[in-house]
Amino acid sequence: MLPPNNENESKTVCPADYSKEQQEFVVVGKIVKTVGLDGWVKVQSNSDFPERFEPGASFFRTDKNNELSSLCAEKVRPGKTDSSVEILFKGYEHVDLAKELIGELLKIPLSERYSLPRGTYYPDELKGLKVLSPEGAEEGEVLELEINVPSPYLTVKTQKNGEVLIPFKKVFIDKIDTKARRLFLKIPIETHIPAK
Repeated sequence: MLPPNNENESKTVCPADYSKEQQEFVVVGKIVKTVGLDGWVKVQSNSDFPERFEPGASFFRTDKNNELSSLCAEKVRPGKTDSSVEILFKGYEHVDLAKELIGELLKIPLSERYSLPRGTYYPDELKGLKVLSPEGAEEGEVLELEINVPSPYLTVKTQKNGEVLIPFKKVFIDKIDTKARRLFLKIPIETHIPAK
């Protein structure tokens, strides 16, 4: 446990609940376990932006009744790994209360997601893109971008060859057009299919 002077206390009040109807959300973290007896929880971050998890930050979760409710970060401190953070949420200041949160996904409205530099993408922006050959023929559709591996890759569903894995590198991908929902390959997709 870190000394108290490393804990950041909230000096702001969490914003009021958003209109929850017809709002799209993205997951920025997952509560994985309790830490100590005072209600602290370990959050595994899905975000490249540590400032997302600051005192006063507001998150949404879907509770056991499938209702959307908000959580407010009262205090925040670094986790034991670069991809984790420890948070004390308002109203959950005891381990027994905090246990209810284990396994919960922390969500934010899609409208609050940080903009990325040109040429970089969130995984969900690529999902569903049509994959085109260097000649422009449709080869398949992006199912997902796997980023939690040493070398990120796309899973592409094709009609002829089932699922094909394509390394997410410029050497293989010519152009991505998220507005037109298309991804152009530099080399034929057959290059990525293992020989039988």
